[in-house]
Amino acid sequence: MVPYEVRPSRQRMAVALAVLCALVPAAAGCGGDDTPAVCDDLEQLSSDMDTLQGIDLTAGEGAIADLEASLEAITTDLESVKTDAEAELSEPIAALETSLEAVSTEVDAAGADDDLSGTEAQGLLDSLAAVSTSWEALKT
Repeated sequence: MVPYEVRPSRQRMAVALAVLCALVPAAAGCGGDDTPAVCDDLEQLSSDMDTLQGIDLTAGEGAIADLEASLEAITTDLESVKTDAEAELSEPIAALETSLEAVSTEVDAAGADDDLSGTEAQGLLDSLAAVSTSWEALKT
């Protein structure tokens, strides 16, 4: 079980991710009749981020499996964004990839112990906060 003191950080992160995901299409110049291909990719990536944000870290083994599936979807859709907007967005994409790799490492560590409490939970929350920061940089 995740300690009580970790929950407020997770809740703040969830709210921050929800706000960020809502702003992505407008920030990328998407909207109107003639939109670039990257807009569809960003919309899917935004949906993936919503899914990540909605994972209940207190669900034990189910949370680990959900995190792994979410990370896989984000990685796949981030590749599409990279393909469609490589030159324009290469730096923030690289930062997001790095932060996602850190989350993956934390998920692997938690999965090895089947534990999302204490140090594992805090490390995962810190890594997810870095994803949020990288996501914000990508959308602006």
